[in-house]
Amino acid sequence: MLRTDGGLQVVELQSYDDAYPLYGEVTLQPPAPLARALARRNGQWGIAIDPVLARRLDLAPGDRAALGGIEVEVRVLIERQPDRSLRADWRGPPVLIAAGALPETGLIGPGSNVAWRYRVKLDGDANTWRSARHSPIRSSKCAASPIAANASARCWASSPPGCC
Repeated sequence: MLRTDGGLQVVELQSYDDAYPLYGEVTLQPPAPLARALARRNGQWGIAIDPVLARRLDLAPGDRAALGGIEVEVRVLIERQPDRSLRADWRGPPVLIAAGALPETGLIGPGSNVAWRYRVKLDGDANTWRSARHSPIRSSKCAASPIAANASARCWASSPPGCC
């Protein structure tokens, strides 16, 4: 939930690290590198928001909003996101934050509706990876598993990060 003086809106919170995006580019307005737009500045994290959300809540770059237990600054609007979901179960307009900001929001805990989705970029053949991933033989230690080392297309909150 993103809260402002102008209202509140259910959003799909998406946290990213420096490797994002694996393919394509994120286009932002005003133009800026995503990592710089989402970085902590003067003790406050930045967010990138969907233009529809900006219109609904009357937000513009430089405005502040509450996200969970922290105040964030709207730094940019998302013009294009290469892996933007077109799923029918879309939860709300996307809000992008840095991976480091996510724990500070306090939004992940018992009762939270969290789905981890990992993006995978392969050096080799995707069919070989898929075959190995669906093999019935898997290591009980994620770090030792070549399948887990390549990540998974989807993981749930109950899975340790990187283990699927």
